[in-house]
Amino acid sequence: MIITRYLPFLFLCSLVSDIAVAEGCYDTSVRSPTPYLNNGGEIIIMTDGTMWQDASYNYSYAYQYYPAVTLCPSAGFMIMNGKKIALVSVRGGTSNPIENPKQDSKSQSVIESRIEGEFTGWEGETVFKLSNGQIWQQSSYAYTYHYAYSPSVLIVKNGSGYIMQVEGVSGKITVRRLR
Repeated sequence: MIITRYLPFLFLCSLVSDIAVAEGCYDTSVRSPTPYLNNGGEIIIMTDGTMWQDASYNYSYAYQYYPAVTLCPSAGFMIMNGKKIALVSVRGGTSNPIENPKQDSKSQSVIESRIEGEFTGWEGETVFKLSNGQIWQQSSYAYTYHYAYSPSVLIVKNGSGYIMQVEGVSGKITVRRLR
């Protein structure tokens, strides 16, 4: 009786596993953000160093620390807890530099650093000084309060602008580089 109750779930898991093998997928886990919220649009760094943006825009609020996933890079998705999540590649491997302060921001597509000192969120035109020496300013209006000391930050080139994501904050803002 109990086994027949879980048969549909087992079949679905088997089907997802077969699809993953067919697509050249592999198992890894989410390194950042911590916790991973699955709030759509998040920038995700895997333990293998690849970087992705969640393109599914599903707001399922997963709230998991370092969740195990099956990543299917050639198909543009990952599977987490039996759910398929669409991804767009931001950086595809560990050999690419994450941060090089000598490089001009126009040639960088991803900057990973920390905000110096206390972080209390943003409120319109907030200025952020990073530990790599760069200074960025909020360019989209949004208000978020979140206290953290020296949180990690990702800044990703998005078309003609940049999006900033701060560790522990579910929202993102657009920013422009001042220095």
